[in-house]
Amino acid sequence: ACRDPEHEAFLDTLRLRLRQGKIDYGDRSFERPLGELLDELEQEALDIAGWGFVAWMRIRRLRARAQRVDQLTRGAQGGAGT
Repeated sequence: ACRDPEHEAFLDTLRLRLRQGKIDYGDRSFERPLGELLDELEQEALDIAGWGFVAWMRIRRLRARAQRVDQLTRGAQGGAGT
């Protein structure tokens, strides 16, 4: 199997989280009612969507600042007779 460093890092991180979960919760996750697991997944999906929105907003703001810097830079270059 072809694995790049990012893939290996992801798998390592997942293994650590699973080990920590086993330490914190034992193997009770495998005994929980399916409905509880589905509730957990639903909450996680909302968290992912929420954090995705936060990241999207920050990227938009960063892009707007970068565009202003570009405009100022072009204006300064034009004003200098270049």
